[in-house]
Amino acid sequence: MIMIMIILIIIIIIIIIIIIIIIIIIIIIIIIIIVIVIGVVVTIIIIIIIIIIIISSSSSSSSSSSSFSSYNHHHYQQVTTTVAL
Repeated sequence: MIMIMIILIIIIIIIIIIIIIIIIIIIIIIIIIIVIVIGVVVTIIIIIIIIIIIISSSSSSSSSSSSFSSYNHHHYQQVTTTVAL
């Protein structure tokens, strides 16, 4: 009778240990998946931002620089006229 109880206790302990190991493995897998997903999303966002910066700088670099210089020239004219007054 005592042997049967000891064997049952050992079996229950082994089952509990196996369940704990399975839970730990599942948690580790979930963490790895979350890290991979976050990494992929961050990488995609960074690539999109870089592409947007490249497209906007290459397409609008000439127009923005010319408008910026004309704005500066206009602003400079305003300043000189107000100073002259």
